[in-house]
Amino acid sequence: MFKKITMIKTQKRPGRYNIYLDGKYAFALNEDVLIQFHLTKGMELDEEAIVQLKQADQVAQAKSRAIDYLSRQLRSEREVRIFLQTFELKDTDEQAIIAKLKELNLLNDLNYAQSYVRTQARLSDKGPKYLQQKLLQKGIAPALITQALMEFAPADQIVNGSKLAKKLARRYQKDPFRVQMQKIKRGLYQKGYDNDIIATVIDQLNLTQDDDAEYEHLVAYVGKQQNKLARLAPTDRAFKLKQLLYRHGFARDAIDRFFAENNDY
Repeated sequence: MFKKITMIKTQKRPGRYNIYLDGKYAFALNEDVLIQFHLTKGMELDEEAIVQLKQADQVAQAKSRAIDYLSRQLRSEREVRIFLQTFELKDTDEQAIIAKLKELNLLNDLNYAQSYVRTQARLSDKGPKYLQQKLLQKGIAPALITQALMEFAPADQIVNGSKLAKKLARRYQKDPFRVQMQKIKRGLYQKGYDNDIIATVIDQLNLTQDDDAEYEHLVAYVGKQQNKLARLAPTDRAFKLKQLLYRHGFARDAIDRFFAENNDY
């Protein structure tokens, strides 16, 4: 059974058209579909043609939405594929959209990865290993990640790592010196810097132990443990306190000085 196109009316939305069959509104189509099938007033459509038009419109809308999705910011191919899943497309249609987006250079995983690395290197304190993991999560191929990470030169890693190390040094300045250094190194490692960069950053940081400050921190720490120490037998107190101080990371010299100056322990 054929139905005749009696009117093709422009919607308020750009690129969308309402199709009227036998004088009644039937469905809406994307402009690309209109052109693809050469639809004109007076053309007759059977049910199979109508189904085909609706399927083509679904694909055209998905492609249009994907272009809009990409216009706001760069996306990886995996992100676009996840976005397209909401349209419940056939695999062949999804693949065709991906191919078209690549042809238009709107979808390029290497460009995406390079841009991501440059942005993170400029604006964040993250190291290359962290960026590598994030890009893997976004579906970027390992070979492309390796190529993109070349945008993050070792000299820039040292600059960023040094800024982070100074911030960590301030954060942990009241910790025993050895603990402070451990936390700085661990913080750099967790942010994605490798051992060579960490070693260079630590060397340039040029932190040295201040024995008097270390001792002051130790005394302050002991003061906070008084309630716990008071519950111990006097014979056990010195032994337990030494254990506690060593475990907390205080230097041996500071510990020996404390017990030499405090005979009541």
